[in-house]
Amino acid sequence: MKKAFTLIELLVVIAIIAILAALLLPALAKAKAAGTSIACLNNNRQLLIAWHNFSGDNDDHIIYASAWHFPNYVYPNGLKYEPTVDFSWCASEYLGPNMPPKDHLELSVLYPYAGKSRDVFHCPEDKNFGVAKEKGWPKRVRSYSINIYAGGWSGWPFEGDQMWKIYRQQSDFRDPANRFVLMDMDDESINAGNYRVDMAGWPNKPKLYRFRQDWPASWHNNGCTISFADGHAERKKWRHSDTLKSTVDPQAGNGLASSPDNPDIAWMQDRATRPNPGWQQDSWAKQWTGAMHLKPWQWWGYWRMPGEVAASNLSPRPNYAQ
Repeated sequence: MKKAFTLIELLVVIAIIAILAALLLPALAKAKAAGTSIACLNNNRQLLIAWHNFSGDNDDHIIYASAWHFPNYVYPNGLKYEPTVDFSWCASEYLGPNMPPKDHLELSVLYPYAGKSRDVFHCPEDKNFGVAKEKGWPKRVRSYSINIYAGGWSGWPFEGDQMWKIYRQQSDFRDPANRFVLMDMDDESINAGNYRVDMAGWPNKPKLYRFRQDWPASWHNNGCTISFADGHAERKKWRHSDTLKSTVDPQAGNGLASSPDNPDIAWMQDRATRPNPGWQQDSWAKQWTGAMHLKPWQWWGYWRMPGEVAASNLSPRPNYAQ
């Protein structure tokens, strides 16, 4: 007589397999996420090496965090781009119907320093295209943004940020291991080349904490990779629900979202910048306008390179390198 499994035995085996699969699949997903986060860490380290190598070739100066390069826009002086484009991390907006498919990566000053590799600008876990996919905009190819205080927009802060220090040379970083440079950005909020940490509430008023247009990514097991001015990169796991998902449309209006007592904002503020004492006495601050970096003014950028002089018809200016 041949022996065979009974129906009950088969159901028991199937149930055991289902239970084991349910237990193992989350672990496998986490293991996969851990693998991609390692690749992302490697990207950050490579970009930080390129970032440092640029400074080594240019008298300790660091690159600008952002500048505009819009083919369809002409500035009042006749230029179609800011003259600081050639020395910026990113020279374009990131979301929009007219965003070029290459996102101007070739215009990034780090592109040749990173071996002209496009992959190094993209996190392998960044597979969500959010608004861009929904509206049929070009596919995003960049996952990282630079701390706005590390280089500034064409060398300068945004309106409202004048009281915070913009680091312009490697020697400006007094505590480089605790000043972040690159960060994974959320796919719904990544736009220009910079990540702007809103410093409201620093250091001891947590009720004022808020996001402003920019959210960090959270695809590495609810965290992201961040690199620092000393060259190291690390994974940061976020703790607050407001950090994991933007509570407003980052592209609408000023993108402000209050997030009182958010420990993630406190963590980013501590690693973004420090106060800029005496800023009220600076002549550039007195002439501030809401879009000063879009106008032909004498402080466009804070240091000149030969290519920048050739690209600009602005009047001569002092060298503001510190």
